[in-house]
Amino acid sequence: MKSRASFIVVTALVIMSVITLLIGCGQPTPEPTPTLEPTPTPKVLKYGVCAALSGTPAAWGLGVLWGVEQAAEELNEAGGVTVAGQPYIFEVVKYDDKYTTSGGKAAGEYLVYEAKVRAISSLGTAPTISLLEVTEPAKVIVFHGCNSKLPSYYWCYSRVAGL
Repeated sequence: MKSRASFIVVTALVIMSVITLLIGCGQPTPEPTPTLEPTPTPKVLKYGVCAALSGTPAAWGLGVLWGVEQAAEELNEAGGVTVAGQPYIFEVVKYDDKYTTSGGKAAGEYLVYEAKVRAISSLGTAPTISLLEVTEPAKVIVFHGCNSKLPSYYWCYSRVAGL
């Protein structure tokens, strides 16, 4: 009788072990597929060029415009830039200041108030000084290529070494 009870207990343990193995070796539980957060749609960051694009000094201004357009194209082809998780692509907006003081101010008014650019590349002292009358209060960054030292402006940076 004792051997029969032992046989039943051992058989029950073996059956339970086999069932446990079969359940444990069944189909693996699929891992949940991670859901990717949608990539935000890129926003447009407008960058202005204020330079002589006509007349005798156009050779200088067209060179600046070409460089800015090439940089924007390369950045955009690489997917733009991402700031705080938000992607941005660049759009270049140009204005021919004709290398004049009045042209610089007109460029500033157009680029800041109508085109709504956030930064501008400028060339030439006279147009840049007039441009800064508009850009400084609006807190628009200006990168200038003037050959003379300008008064101190908070939102203005020189591209000319030593100035």
